[in-house]
Amino acid sequence: MLRDTAVARVQMLLGFKTGQDANVIQAMKEAQEQLENAIELPDFLRINYDDPFTTTIDEHVVDVPDNFIREWEQDQLNVVVNDVTTNLSKDELGYLRIRYPDSGVPIKYALVNKQFHLYPLPDQEYTLTGTYYARDVLLNTNIQNKWLEHVPELLISMAGIVMAASLRDDKALPVFAAIQQEAKMKVALLTSANDAAGSKPVIGGEN
Repeated sequence: MLRDTAVARVQMLLGFKTGQDANVIQAMKEAQEQLENAIELPDFLRINYDDPFTTTIDEHVVDVPDNFIREWEQDQLNVVVNDVTTNLSKDELGYLRIRYPDSGVPIKYALVNKQFHLYPLPDQEYTLTGTYYARDVLLNTNIQNKWLEHVPELLISMAGIVMAASLRDDKALPVFAAIQQEAKMKVALLTSANDAAGSKPVIGGEN
Protein backbone atom coordinates (compact mmCIF):
# COMPACT_ATOMS: atom_id res chain seq x y z
CA MET A 1 0.00 0.00 0.00
CA LEU A 2 1.34 3.42 -0.94
CA ARG A 3 1.60 6.16 1.69
CA ASP A 4 -1.09 8.35 0.14
CA THR A 5 -3.50 5.40 0.03
CA ALA A 6 -2.90 4.80 3.73
CA VAL A 7 -3.47 8.48 4.43
CA ALA A 8 -6.77 8.35 2.54
CA ARG A 9 -7.77 5.28 4.58
CA VAL A 10 -7.19 7.16 7.84
CA GLN A 11 -9.27 10.09 6.63
CA MET A 12 -12.03 7.77 5.46
CA LEU A 13 -12.26 6.17 8.91
CA LEU A 14 -12.41 9.67 10.37
CA GLY A 15 -15.65 10.22 8.47
CA PHE A 16 -13.98 11.30 5.21
CA LYS A 17 -12.24 14.14 6.99
CA THR A 18 -10.22 16.20 4.48
CA GLY A 19 -7.41 18.70 4.71
CA GLN A 20 -5.48 16.65 7.24
CA ASP A 21 -2.97 14.99 4.90
CA ALA A 22 0.14 16.59 6.40
CA ASN A 23 -0.99 15.81 9.95
CA VAL A 24 -1.77 12.19 9.10
CA ILE A 25 1.61 11.73 7.40
CA GLN A 26 3.40 13.16 10.42
CA ALA A 27 1.42 10.87 12.72
CA MET A 28 2.34 7.84 10.58
CA LYS A 29 6.03 8.77 10.65
CA GLU A 30 5.94 9.15 14.41
CA ALA A 31 4.16 5.81 14.71
CA GLN A 32 6.88 4.14 12.65
CA GLU A 33 9.62 5.62 14.82
CA GLN A 34 7.79 4.43 17.93
CA LEU A 35 7.45 0.91 16.53
CA GLU A 36 11.12 0.76 15.58
CA ASN A 37 12.12 1.69 19.14
CA ALA A 38 9.99 -1.08 20.64
CA ILE A 39 11.34 -4.09 22.50
CA GLU A 40 9.78 -6.54 20.05
CA LEU A 41 10.55 -6.00 16.36
CA PRO A 42 9.05 -7.74 13.32
CA ASP A 43 11.11 -10.09 11.21
CA PHE A 44 10.66 -7.99 8.07
CA LEU A 45 13.05 -5.40 9.54
CA ARG A 46 15.91 -7.94 9.60
CA ILE A 47 18.55 -7.55 6.91
CA ASN A 48 22.14 -8.67 6.36
CA TYR A 49 25.09 -6.35 6.65
CA ASP A 50 26.02 -4.90 3.28
CA ASP A 51 28.67 -6.73 1.29
CA PRO A 52 31.38 -5.65 1.77
CA PHE A 53 31.25 -5.00 5.51
CA THR A 54 34.84 -5.23 6.65
CA THR A 55 37.34 -4.46 9.36
CA THR A 56 40.21 -2.02 8.87
CA ILE A 57 43.82 -3.06 9.43
CA ASP A 58 45.06 -1.95 12.87
CA GLU A 59 41.66 -0.49 13.80
CA HIS A 60 39.52 -2.03 16.54
CA VAL A 61 36.38 -0.10 15.62
CA VAL A 62 33.83 -0.67 12.86
CA ASP A 63 30.81 1.64 12.71
CA VAL A 64 27.38 0.04 12.52
CA PRO A 65 25.23 0.90 9.47
CA ASP A 66 23.29 4.17 9.63
CA ASN A 67 19.95 2.32 9.76
CA PHE A 68 21.06 -0.01 12.58
CA ILE A 69 18.56 -0.60 15.39
CA ARG A 70 20.08 -3.62 17.08
CA GLU A 71 21.50 -7.06 16.36
CA TRP A 72 19.39 -10.15 15.78
CA GLU A 73 20.41 -12.52 18.55
CA GLN A 74 20.17 -15.61 16.34
CA ASP A 75 22.73 -14.31 13.84
CA GLN A 76 25.05 -11.84 15.52
CA LEU A 77 28.41 -10.76 14.16
CA ASN A 78 30.57 -13.30 12.28
CA VAL A 79 34.00 -13.13 10.67
CA VAL A 80 34.92 -14.78 7.37
CA VAL A 81 38.43 -16.17 6.96
CA ASN A 82 39.37 -18.20 3.88
CA ASP A 83 35.68 -18.66 3.05
CA VAL A 84 34.99 -20.09 6.52
CA THR A 85 32.46 -18.18 8.64
CA THR A 86 32.97 -18.15 12.41
CA ASN A 87 30.73 -16.61 15.03
CA LEU A 88 32.29 -13.83 17.12
CA SER A 89 31.54 -13.99 20.85
CA LYS A 90 30.20 -10.84 22.47
CA ASP A 91 31.75 -9.55 25.69
CA GLU A 92 32.47 -6.46 27.78
CA LEU A 93 34.82 -3.92 26.23
CA GLY A 94 36.95 -3.51 29.36
CA TYR A 95 37.56 -7.25 29.58
CA LEU A 96 38.45 -7.48 25.88
CA ARG A 97 41.06 -4.72 26.17
CA ILE A 98 42.84 -6.62 28.92
CA ARG A 99 42.40 -10.13 27.57
CA TYR A 100 43.37 -9.50 23.94
CA PRO A 101 46.25 -6.99 23.71
CA ASP A 102 47.69 -8.53 20.52
CA SER A 103 46.60 -8.49 16.88
CA GLY A 104 45.23 -11.23 14.66
CA VAL A 105 41.88 -12.62 13.53
CA PRO A 106 39.09 -11.13 15.67
CA ILE A 107 37.37 -13.66 17.91
CA LYS A 108 35.31 -11.41 20.19
CA TYR A 109 33.64 -8.02 20.08
CA ALA A 110 31.75 -5.44 22.09
CA LEU A 111 29.00 -3.16 20.86
CA VAL A 112 29.34 0.32 22.36
CA ASN A 113 27.73 3.56 21.15
CA LYS A 114 26.84 2.20 17.71
CA GLN A 115 30.34 0.85 17.12
CA PHE A 116 31.70 -2.68 17.01
CA HIS A 117 34.97 -3.04 18.94
CA LEU A 118 36.83 -6.11 17.68
CA TYR A 119 39.52 -8.08 19.51
CA PRO A 120 42.26 -9.06 18.93
CA LEU A 121 43.17 -6.03 16.82
CA PRO A 122 42.50 -6.95 13.15
CA ASP A 123 45.83 -7.51 11.41
CA GLN A 124 44.23 -7.40 7.97
CA GLU A 125 40.90 -6.64 6.33
CA TYR A 126 38.33 -9.24 7.37
CA THR A 127 34.79 -9.59 6.08
CA LEU A 128 32.06 -9.39 8.70
CA THR A 129 28.61 -10.92 8.28
CA GLY A 130 25.44 -11.21 10.31
CA THR A 131 21.87 -10.01 10.58
CA TYR A 132 20.47 -6.92 12.23
CA TYR A 133 17.24 -5.00 12.59
CA ALA A 134 17.25 -1.94 10.32
CA ARG A 135 15.14 1.19 10.41
CA ASP A 136 12.80 1.34 7.46
CA VAL A 137 12.49 4.24 5.03
CA LEU A 138 10.39 7.05 6.49
CA LEU A 139 7.27 8.06 4.60
CA ASN A 140 8.57 11.40 3.39
CA THR A 141 7.27 10.68 -0.12
CA ASN A 142 4.47 8.60 -1.61
CA ILE A 143 6.19 5.22 -1.33
CA GLN A 144 5.43 1.79 0.06
CA ASN A 145 7.89 0.93 2.79
CA LYS A 146 8.07 -2.40 4.60
CA TRP A 147 5.51 -1.39 7.22
CA LEU A 148 2.97 -0.53 4.55
CA GLU A 149 3.86 -3.66 2.60
CA HIS A 150 3.46 -6.12 5.46
CA VAL A 151 1.13 -4.52 7.98
CA PRO A 152 -0.37 -1.23 6.74
CA GLU A 153 -3.17 -1.52 9.31
CA LEU A 154 -0.68 -0.86 12.10
CA LEU A 155 0.49 2.52 10.84
CA ILE A 156 -3.05 3.41 9.79
CA SER A 157 -4.49 2.61 13.21
CA MET A 158 -1.72 4.27 15.22
CA ALA A 159 -1.94 7.44 13.14
CA GLY A 160 -5.72 7.23 13.32
CA ILE A 161 -5.73 7.12 17.11
CA VAL A 162 -3.60 10.26 17.24
CA MET A 163 -5.81 12.03 14.71
CA ALA A 164 -9.06 10.95 16.35
CA ALA A 165 -7.83 12.17 19.73
CA SER A 166 -6.74 15.53 18.32
CA LEU A 167 -10.05 15.97 16.51
CA ARG A 168 -12.05 14.84 19.58
CA ASP A 169 -13.61 12.08 17.47
CA ASP A 170 -14.85 9.67 20.15
CA LYS A 171 -16.56 7.43 17.60
CA ALA A 172 -13.39 6.81 15.57
CA LEU A 173 -11.11 6.09 18.56
CA PRO A 174 -12.45 2.59 19.36
CA VAL A 175 -12.46 1.71 15.65
CA PHE A 176 -8.76 2.54 15.30
CA ALA A 177 -7.97 0.84 18.61
CA ALA A 178 -9.57 -2.41 17.42
CA ILE A 179 -7.65 -2.25 14.13
CA GLN A 180 -4.41 -1.67 16.02
CA GLN A 181 -4.93 -4.64 18.32
CA GLU A 182 -5.59 -6.95 15.38
CA ALA A 183 -2.58 -5.59 13.47
CA LYS A 184 -0.23 -6.15 16.40
CA MET A 185 -1.43 -9.74 16.69
CA LYS A 186 -0.82 -10.19 12.96
CA VAL A 187 2.79 -8.98 13.28
CA ALA A 188 3.48 -11.29 16.22
CA LEU A 189 1.95 -14.30 14.49
CA LEU A 190 3.75 -13.68 11.20
CA THR A 191 7.12 -13.27 12.90
CA SER A 192 6.62 -16.43 14.98
CA ALA A 193 5.54 -18.40 11.94
CA ASN A 194 8.48 -17.24 9.84
CA ASP A 195 10.97 -17.99 12.61
CA ALA A 196 9.49 -21.44 13.13
CA ALA A 197 9.80 -22.10 9.41
CA GLY A 198 13.48 -21.18 9.50
CA SER A 199 13.05 -18.33 7.06
CA LYS A 200 16.13 -16.36 6.06
CA PRO A 201 16.33 -12.56 6.06
CA VAL A 202 16.61 -10.82 2.71
CA ILE A 203 19.98 -9.33 1.89
CA GLY A 204 19.72 -5.65 1.12
CA GLY A 205 19.30 -2.14 2.35
CA GLU A 206 16.30 0.13 2.66
CA ASN A 207 14.05 -1.48 0.08
